[in-house]
Amino acid sequence: MIFLSFIIFALLTISHCAEEVKTVNCGSAIRLFHGENPSFYLSSGPYRWTTGSNHQVVTLTQELSSPSSLWQIPSSSHCETGNPVNCGDTIRLMEIETKKFLHTDSTFPSVLSRRDQEISAFGDDDGKSKSPESNDWKVICTGTSWTVDQRVQLYHISSETYLMSSKEYKFTEDNCRQCPIIGHFEVSATNHVNHLTFFKADQAGVHISL
Repeated sequence: MIFLSFIIFALLTISHCAEEVKTVNCGSAIRLFHGENPSFYLSSGPYRWTTGSNHQVVTLTQELSSPSSLWQIPSSSHCETGNPVNCGDTIRLMEIETKKFLHTDSTFPSVLSRRDQEISAFGDDDGKSKSPESNDWKVICTGTSWTVDQRVQLYHISSETYLMSSKEYKFTEDNCRQCPIIGHFEVSATNHVNHLTFFKADQAGVHISL
């Protein structure tokens, strides 16, 4: 697994031109922003939900000063380093700083809305998944391969739900007093497909290609 932590901070603000970076490739570390709220990025930090799973928190945030919004697509038997992620491929997303995987299951309801599933980051500290199937996501997109700035959906295979977020559910002092995620939006997993289930990968990050 390629891990480039020593240059992450520098690359947070670096963009590649569209001619250089077209596809999202296996092994790359990407930032995912919400299609309806493009200034908010999928993020996870060293905090745990105090209810539900007690796993690591995942939210949408505008704060991009740390690597917490970078997610690596680890190489696997069906995702070789440098090869494009194709539409329909199964991937995992690992938060690059804590090495925990984007995760959900049907056991715990979403923290604020309570109507969908909780999203968390989960796994061993060495970057190995404790429960492989529960960390698998299918990339739903049009065309052959997942491209930068393309609207995609992330479908959680084992629970048959989609990653989503709504600005209707925001962490505030009223619902999360003195917590470190004030101003963040909730992220959840839903079985309702709509405009809230679309995300995009942007140009920033560590893009690996052959």
